[in-house]
Amino acid sequence: MGEKPRGRPEERAEQRLKSRKINARGRRRAIAIVSALATAGTFSLPNLAEGGPASDATCELAPGPTRTVTRVIDGETVALDDGRELRLAGILAPRARDADAVEGGWPLEEAARVALADLVLGKQVQIAFATAKQDRYGRLLGHLFTAHDGPRQWIEGELLGRGLARAAALPDDGACLAELLAHERLARADVSGVWRLRLYAPKPALQVAVLAGARSSFQVVRGRVVSVDRTKSAAYLNFGHDWRSDFTVRIPRSVLRRDETWAKALDALKDRTVEVRGWIVRRNGPMISIAHPAELVVP
Repeated sequence: MGEKPRGRPEERAEQRLKSRKINARGRRRAIAIVSALATAGTFSLPNLAEGGPASDATCELAPGPTRTVTRVIDGETVALDDGRELRLAGILAPRARDADAVEGGWPLEEAARVALADLVLGKQVQIAFATAKQDRYGRLLGHLFTAHDGPRQWIEGELLGRGLARAAALPDDGACLAELLAHERLARADVSGVWRLRLYAPKPALQVAVLAGARSSFQVVRGRVVSVDRTKSAAYLNFGHDWRSDFTVRIPRSVLRRDETWAKALDALKDRTVEVRGWIVRRNGPMISIAHPAELVVP
């Protein structure tokens, strides 16, 4: 690191980094889009974020099997009638460990499980896949859709819209993240679910000790970018004058390659306030290494 930021790119490129608030009409559309999905062929969800990379203009999912949910394990995992378990892709449900509470002793954890059960337990669900079809534990990893007694529902979007999950990308697989974030913004605007609690609120980037103490947890962090540096393997957003101890965001080369125009526009973020989400690690100071461009937005 240490290379000086390059000149400001064109305005259009910079605009791609912005995440605009959606109005009431946009909110209705965000909830209603899944009702128009076809029952066969590719699942396609329009990008409502209006700030994602051009390459993510459409969220497409490959249709999978139709199964019945026999048990809800937690707020993001279900058991199917063929004996397999499925982890809902793109979301993180609240867990007792988020609040250092005992297992089963965190009300939001139970609220997320109950909501998921109400949506899918005993019902047929259509599974749709992004890039990865399994997680590291051998569970199916997919998006769930139901169409009982009304319009088709996208289960991930429904939980996010109620504030009972947070949007999160997997490494090298951020399918539908912009759309997931659009649903999450509904709950944030309404201060619903997890967004009622300071525990889940965006953490200030300058609170280095707090972020260091949140190591190995998923966090949303907001702050002003002091400098932008680049190496052969990554770009870095520094939020303090000493990257050896202050909070830093790392954008690996695999993410930069997704959209070269977006990658060049990062240099324009110096002195801008941004919001980033991801898992806190210790690399000198606390750091988030993003897995997808949509994890970094200009509020």
